[in-house]
Amino acid sequence: MSAESAAGTANIREIDTGDLPDRYARGWHCLGPVKDYLDGTPHGIEIFGTMLVVFADSQGELNVLDGYCRHMGGNLAQGTVKGD
Repeated sequence: MSAESAAGTANIREIDTGDLPDRYARGWHCLGPVKDYLDGTPHGIEIFGTMLVVFADSQGELNVLDGYCRHMGGNLAQGTVKGD
């Protein structure tokens, strides 16, 4: 490894993604009335010890994702929805 590439990797930060759960909730679970999520903003909810983000696309279809960006670790509920 060259000195230049070693210096470049010295600034890489690691993101703690936490431990994977050993149990998962099965089936369908109510997260609230659909109308609560149709305002065009992301909504952070904690359910079963996991932070999720719920948002509607331009067609009104609800989407649910992990609440944190795996790339930078940011809270997705604090962002905005752009496009589909």
